[in-house]
Amino acid sequence: MTKRLFLHIGLPKTGSTSMQKWFFDHKDALQSSGCTYPTDPPLQLYKQGYVAATLRGRGGVATFERALCTATSPDVLLSNEGLANHFHDFDPDTLAQFRTLTANMSVHLIGFHRAPDRWLRSYHRQAVLNPRNNASDLWGTTLSVGEIRTHIRVRRLLDHDRLAQDMADGFGAQAVHMFDFDKADAFARMLSVMGQSHLAHLPLPCINETVPDWAITLMRHINTQEADNPARQVWKGLLFHFLDSNHTELRNDARRLTPQDLTLLNLDLLRDLPPDVPAEAIMAFAQKDFPARISDRPAPADPIKP
Repeated sequence: MTKRLFLHIGLPKTGSTSMQKWFFDHKDALQSSGCTYPTDPPLQLYKQGYVAATLRGRGGVATFERALCTATSPDVLLSNEGLANHFHDFDPDTLAQFRTLTANMSVHLIGFHRAPDRWLRSYHRQAVLNPRNNASDLWGTTLSVGEIRTHIRVRRLLDHDRLAQDMADGFGAQAVHMFDFDKADAFARMLSVMGQSHLAHLPLPCINETVPDWAITLMRHINTQEADNPARQVWKGLLFHFLDSNHTELRNDARRLTPQDLTLLNLDLLRDLPPDVPAEAIMAFAQKDFPARISDRPAPADPIKP
């Protein structure tokens, strides 16, 4: 029987992290029902981080061979929102090797979209908070929501039909299934496509709760003043503890901090901010509570809240 390969492509900001945690938590139930969520190569927490990274490079597809060879079930599930976010960054030769590797499989793309304005606001938040690196020139942005709307990456992500067709061609997919993430049954419909609808009663965890608007205003301001990631990292760690957040990006920065990093925190940047930013409360927290937080205990190991 031909194996089916389900590629969960995102889009970014459509609950991908929560779904990946769900796939990991229920991988045994999936396996029992004929679908493998590969954990080799090793995961980053519960995320298959290698999926998009491999396709962006020129090192071949050995990681995919490893993942697919360990799967003994009829179906295999790979999940990474970077598949959609970075599709146009993928190396053509590596993508061709992927198509060759999966030529005898029935490849299904599964994606989620949202109403454009709601999605754009959420994506903008990610762009403001993410560390600056070569993955995207939008990460660590100082741009407004309106300004990033015209960016080529954002325009491609908003053109759902064109993106779906381009990705179907790029991955040699036999089918593309796109669902409206804002519909209550969106995840259940994904599971139905995979033949796993009997697991739809298992709830998705709550990960990456939305940070308040003022925190994005603050971080955009910090991004204009601090060019380097280490200083931005301290500010994001401060926000993680001040908000008691479960946001993955803030948490990742918070857990890396040491008391020595406090020297990078320039509290003068809290001056002359819009009135909705609780600058005085943040200042007081930064001076009294924050040092104790990073000295006495690490950030929680799991960013999930009930």
